[in-house]
Amino acid sequence: MQIEDIFEEPLVVSADSSISKAVAKMLESRSHEALAMDDGGLQGVLSAADMVKTNISNPEKSSIKPFLKQISPIHSGAEPGDILNTILVNECRSIPVEKDGKIFVVSKLSLLKFFRDEIELKGKTVNDVMNFPFCVSSDDSISTARGLMRDMNVGRLAVVDEKDMVAGVLDTLDLLRSVIGKRRAKRGEEIGEKIKLDDLPVKSILSKDILKAEVDTPLIGALEKMTAKNASSFVVERKGKLAGLVTAVDILKLISGVVEGVRVTISGMQDEDDFIKSVVSEEIEHAIKKLAKILPLSYFVMHVRTYHKTGKRVKYSVQARLITEKGDFFADDYAWDLTKATKGVLAKIEKEGIRHAEKAKVYGRGP
Repeated sequence: MQIEDIFEEPLVVSADSSISKAVAKMLESRSHEALAMDDGGLQGVLSAADMVKTNISNPEKSSIKPFLKQISPIHSGAEPGDILNTILVNECRSIPVEKDGKIFVVSKLSLLKFFRDEIELKGKTVNDVMNFPFCVSSDDSISTARGLMRDMNVGRLAVVDEKDMVAGVLDTLDLLRSVIGKRRAKRGEEIGEKIKLDDLPVKSILSKDILKAEVDTPLIGALEKMTAKNASSFVVERKGKLAGLVTAVDILKLISGVVEGVRVTISGMQDEDDFIKSVVSEEIEHAIKKLAKILPLSYFVMHVRTYHKTGKRVKYSVQARLITEKGDFFADDYAWDLTKATKGVLAKIEKEGIRHAEKAKVYGRGP
């Protein structure tokens, strides 16, 4: 399989769209993200995750422009590992890719299909990769779920009923309905029905069409079901009760290295000399060991880009994301020296990790 084989046609909205019109398209196609385009080309990526974090009072008259995330398209000739890391550090479900002047997207799920032969699955069960998600009760209000998702910076919540049985999985696209209210199409225009949904229970908008697997299910079998149904996650149960959640990212971690039990991937350093690479690796290892004392860490990803070349001098842009059981932390930094930029990113992530470590304790978590 070639990387071009997983390029997909994106959902496109006008960069001048109102929030209500853009969201109506996203809900209709069940797309968590859309590319905002105009005559000047790609203006940004619109995501459900960004919109649900904000109270939008008048979606019919509000523009999508404040919510656009500026992500430059990756060239189709980029290494697959660089594409994967760009998705992860930008907290996207997909990333724009340019080929022959046209914009496509590559998603996490499609990358999972691409890398599946490189992932060591033999002998592994879903128990080996699952994480315990943040949870809400099916009777909790939509506003409670939205607040938890916003504060913990997560894209999905497990929903359990009064008997601790799995009722479903709530994601940002489900919650997007509560941000704009119910919509219905009429003669090509989106007309807002003034219905406030925030106080309704989560079960009123919950989709129960989810994949499930027992903790001892072979991982390769679960992966085949994910790709067959085009599902980005599945619930793990133990005798009918919630045991964990597995996402495409959890499985993709298996292609990375390990530092102190934390999966680590680094891309964009292929042109650096071995000494610089070793210094950067040591800085990352030191930071991970330090943060592991205060946070349950899961995954660290870092991507390096170069630009503004002046003679022999090169300016570096470093982006990194640390995924923990208490939330995700993102940072970027710029410098003419790669080690300095790396130290700057790690210092920012460490500061955020320390700040959020205590905050996360107010929410109950499973084992």
